[in-house]
Amino acid sequence: MTDSIDAWLLSFDCGKKWLNTITAKRTKDLYSKDMKDYCDAVGKTPHELLKLKPTLVEIVLMSQTGKDLQTINENAAEDLLDNFLYNTEEVTPHMKVSILCAVKNQKNIFACPLNSWLHHLLAV
Repeated sequence: MTDSIDAWLLSFDCGKKWLNTITAKRTKDLYSKDMKDYCDAVGKTPHELLKLKPTLVEIVLMSQTGKDLQTINENAAEDLLDNFLYNTEEVTPHMKVSILCAVKNQKNIFACPLNSWLHHLLAV
C-alpha cells in the first residue's frame, strides 16, 4: 500500500521534492499516507494544494498590472486545513494530529508564511 501511495506522490514534482525532504523511512511512510488521506479528503492533489499559496512572482505580477492585491488569499491552504481539522467528524482526533504533522512538517510549503516564500523557494 505504501508503494502505491509513494508512486502517487512521486507522480507530482512537488511530491518528489516533499518526499526527498523526509529522510526517516517510518516518518516518510506515515506522512505519505497522511498526505494522501488529506488530499483525498479535501479533493485536491499536492500540486493543487501548492497552488492555493500565491507565489511571489504572482504577487509581483498582480501589483505591476494594477490588479487588486486584496483578492489574494495567502491563507487559502491554511484555511482548507483548518476546515478539515475542525469540521471533519469521520476522522479520529489521532488521525487529525497525524495529518496535521504531515501537512505542516518543517519543509512543507504550507508552513511558510508569505513573507518567507522566497526564502523557502531558495531552500528547497
